[in-house]
Amino acid sequence: MFLLIYLVGVLTLLAASAYAQEFSRPASGTYIKDNWRSGSGVLNINNGQNLDAVAVLRYPNGQVYLATYIRSGESATLTGLQDGTYEVFFTIGKNWDSEACKFAASQGFFKLNTDARFNTDWKDTGHYTIATLQLKANPGMEGAVSSRLLTESEFPNLKSGI
Repeated sequence: MFLLIYLVGVLTLLAASAYAQEFSRPASGTYIKDNWRSGSGVLNINNGQNLDAVAVLRYPNGQVYLATYIRSGESATLTGLQDGTYEVFFTIGKNWDSEACKFAASQGFFKLNTDARFNTDWKDTGHYTIATLQLKANPGMEGAVSSRLLTESEFPNLKSGI
């Protein structure tokens, strides 16, 4: 009887582990999607949320430029950003599914109300754009970005890049 119960328990554990999904928690600054970054723009992202986040820059034509992972309470610095205007999105959650390119337990999808603009003027002033994005736990907090809530279908598909 004991052997039968033991075997059933082992088989159950084996079956459960065969279907267990692997989740990861990439380091802050890990690129989920990356494109040609030969520019001079810099974007600092501070995640003040109590959940991990993925920030996405998207070209106006709808193509994802890049996406990066930022752990809760940490920061990431994106460098080499090309001149241009990008829509900025972010999602927060836990249990990052690297195969599906999304959080298994998503807590929301957002789009900033203002686009990010990067401009380099080496000829006249030698300046380039450095921007800082604050993801705060309380949207009313000073320095928090203004954003709107999206549905998952409105959020860029990081797996396909659109």
